[in-house]
Amino acid sequence: MRTTLLSLLALLVLAPAAGAKVREMDYWLSFHATMKEEWSFEQHARSECENGDCLTDEVGKGQATITLGTSVPRKVHVMSMGGKVQPMIDTGVNRGLPLVGEELRSGTHTVTYSGDPKYDAANPDEVADTSKCGRRTLRTDLAFGWDGPNRLTPSVIVDPLLEGCPTGPPRNEHWVDDEVPSLFGLAATIQQTKFARTKQFTVRGSKTFTGVIDAANDPRFTRSGHHLVTWRWEARFTVSKPKPKKRRR
Repeated sequence: MRTTLLSLLALLVLAPAAGAKVREMDYWLSFHATMKEEWSFEQHARSECENGDCLTDEVGKGQATITLGTSVPRKVHVMSMGGKVQPMIDTGVNRGLPLVGEELRSGTHTVTYSGDPKYDAANPDEVADTSKCGRRTLRTDLAFGWDGPNRLTPSVIVDPLLEGCPTGPPRNEHWVDDEVPSLFGLAATIQQTKFARTKQFTVRGSKTFTGVIDAANDPRFTRSGHHLVTWRWEARFTVSKPKPKKRRR
């Protein structure tokens, strides 16, 4: 059975436009995505203490890259129902198409106490855990959706690294337009009439997400930093030609 349960439900809701011709076509799909990230954070505080100034210096920085994609081209079935209804892209499996890749991440985060000897002695310096920095394998699944007419989106969830490596500013950060970096739902513009009509085409999407650090510039307290994440993805659709039938001798 070619269509998944999700596709069948969609068919019940999104009926073809009156008189529209339903078109179907099989494609070989190759998908590739990349992510590049860099960040920094600095906060310096000075206060008066019994034996001079108490100094607290917090510094962090890091970077990461992700590559993710199909290991081989995968077959998908496309159904175009005409009108304003977005085409359905059926992966043929409930979980979506398998993607494999890797993440390479580095990061540091330290808090240093100095100045007044009593303050220094009472506050051991802090160094963040980096035991899980480095390379890790990624495995996830791919499906497609639509974010409106002619706006195709990949449905891909990349599980974040939650501990063992600094992954960004520790606090006082917000994302421009409240857009948190994610490959999931990152729309690309494509004429939806290409699906089930054009034999070969490529869809590309990209976006840079900007994290803003709440800046401070006081003689005794300063804070600065930056955070940039760029996601890019590409999906290439190539029509699947049926195998020629063997001639009977």
